[in-house]
Amino acid sequence: MGKYHGEMAIPGTHDRFLAFFGKVIEPTARVLDVGAGQGALSRKLHEAGFDVCACELHPEIFAYDEVECRAADLTQSLPYDDAAFDAAVAVEVMEHLTGADRLFAEAARVLKPGGLFAMSTPNILSLKSRLRFLACGFFYSFKPLDIENRYGLEHVNSLTLDQYGYLAHRSGFEIVKIGVDRRQHTSFVLLVLVPLLWLMAKLQRVPFAKHGSLDLLMGRKLFIVFRKVAQDV
Repeated sequence: MGKYHGEMAIPGTHDRFLAFFGKVIEPTARVLDVGAGQGALSRKLHEAGFDVCACELHPEIFAYDEVECRAADLTQSLPYDDAAFDAAVAVEVMEHLTGADRLFAEAARVLKPGGLFAMSTPNILSLKSRLRFLACGFFYSFKPLDIENRYGLEHVNSLTLDQYGYLAHRSGFEIVKIGVDRRQHTSFVLLVLVPLLWLMAKLQRVPFAKHGSLDLLMGRKLFIVFRKVAQDV
């Protein structure tokens, strides 16, 4: 077995994601780990009993020999046949992509009808994130970009739940489950802003119930599960 280097995401993210994802997926499903990094999530999926494949922009860093990892640029075609998987997961991946729409289209292609596409990404709708944007112009987990970085590690894509839902719908998906990794207790003091947010949302005719739930206002990481509903995309 290759050397295992551990989780590249914030510690605990993978375990919380698996607890969330495990409630909607069959335990023997064939799962594609997209943007697998060093293989921390692939290992957890494999040890949980899933039939796992992985792909990564830099497959040489993948360090779990029990799972095959193929080279893949996630803004291009994935190196798999049509309808090859029951599910695909992209944990802490979307924020690194300049073309998330292409990944949705490719996920739809490699999934079987009714297949699930699950993702996690920084929750930019949280109160702390909104306040951070007001203060310095950057959402939670985003910062000034290093233009010399060519390894795909920069956070370049900050999308809301509504925008992810739009991209997913265009590729033949529907949202079936939304959650967060955990509520941040340090956000409780910011709940005093909720009446103001509600009023502003009403004035702007934005549905506050969808974008202002307690989970979204206090959650650190956004979890979404989509189901493929279209036969052809």
